Amino acid sequence: WWLPFVLLALTIPMPESIIASLTAPLQQTAARMGASMLAWRHIPVLLAGNVIKLPGHTLFVSEACSGLRSLTALLSMAILVGALFLRYPLTRVLMVALSVALAIIVNGIRIFLTGFLVFFVDPKLGEGFMHLTEGYLLFLISLSILALLTWALLRVEGRFQHASNA
Repeated sequence: WWLPFVLLALTIPMPESIIASLTAPLQQTAARMGASMLAWRHIPVLLAGNVIKLPGHTLFVSEACSGLRSLTALLSMAILVGALFLRYPLTRVLMVALSVALAIIVNGIRIFLTGFLVFFVDPKLGEGFMHLTEGYLLFLISLSILALLTWALLRVEGRFQHASNA
């Protein structure tokens, strides 16, 4: 009976103070990851707080770009999938931890892709419909990766089960 109560708890909106305390570190992490990946691709970048400065362009990593929404959604999905498909508590906890890491990494990749497209293609790709579409596509990729992680953990559980039966 724990699953419905946990999922119900995740649907309750968090207080603004908790959201603010979670959003700031997520923004900083996403900005640092995005700027690091841009620098790795030899794109001149300067990071000042939540602002990524590229030659001729400035990207602001806003609260909406913190990744908190996708983190919450992936966390809910990981709890649901873990409860429905995984047998052992340890693999369920691992699934939840991996979903948190996945959300943070994919958000950093989203910031990188935005900066990359703004720098090399068109500054308009960093705003509006294209920016929103990029977010949706990366979220779908996150869900696909979560499915692959579930499959991998199921395989690990199967091998563990097979080894303990032998």
